[in-house]
Amino acid sequence: MVTEVGPADHPHHRGVFLAWVEMHGKKDADFWGWGEHAPTKDRRIVNREVPNVNSRNGTVGFTARNEWVVEGAPVIDEQITAAVRTAAPAVILDLTYTLTPAEDTTLSRWAFSGFCVRTRKDGKLQAFSPKGPVELPNPSHVKPESDWPDQSWYGYTLALDGNKTAGVAVINHPKNPPTLWHNHRDVRMLNPCIVAPGEVKLQGRKPLVLRYRVVAHDGATPTELLNRLAKEW
Repeated sequence: MVTEVGPADHPHHRGVFLAWVEMHGKKDADFWGWGEHAPTKDRRIVNREVPNVNSRNGTVGFTARNEWVVEGAPVIDEQITAAVRTAAPAVILDLTYTLTPAEDTTLSRWAFSGFCVRTRKDGKLQAFSPKGPVELPNPSHVKPESDWPDQSWYGYTLALDGNKTAGVAVINHPKNPPTLWHNHRDVRMLNPCIVAPGEVKLQGRKPLVLRYRVVAHDGATPTELLNRLAKEW
C-alpha cells in the first residue's frame, strides 16, 4: 500500500528491490534498468525455485533462489530469505540476500544502486532518521558523495488524502558493508547504497550477504519502535 511498482517516472522501479546499476565480471551488466551498461534484452533475473515456505510463531516467510543471467550465462546466484510479522502499528519485513558471483565481479561506484524501497508519489512527504526530521538536500544521482550519511534507519512518512498518514522505513544491518543513503524525496527512494562510498569487489564463489528490515506503518513515524528494531540487530 505504501510502495510504487513501475511508476511513470521510473518504470524500472519495483517497489522493494535489489539490483546493481553497473557490474563488471564474467559479463558486464546493468540489472537496475538504467540501460546504459548492458542491453536490457540480454539480462534478466530468473527464479529457479522456492524451496521453503513457512509459518510459525506469528511470522510467515519463504526462501527463493534466483539466477542473474546475462546473454544466457548465470553471473550471480541469489538466495533471498523473507520473513513478515506485525508489531502494531507496523508490518515488519526482514530480508536476507545472499549473492554469490560466478567469477570475480566489480560493482562500480554509483550514487544509487543496491537495495531500494520506492514509495508512492502522492501525499506530502517528510523524511525521518533516529535524530528526528531530516532536512538534508536531495542527493545528486551523479555525485555519490552527496548521499546522506549512514544511520541505523531512515524513513518517509506520507500525509495522504482523506487525512490518512502512513509510511515506510528501512533499517540497515550493522554488518552490511559501509553505506551511504541515496534518499531522494522527489523520486521517493529509500536506498542504502553500499557502492556510494566506493566500488565493491566480489570474489568468485564467495557470497555477499546483505540484510535489511523494511517497516511499513500506519500513522506517524514510530521512532521508538524503529530504534528498538534496529537495536535488536
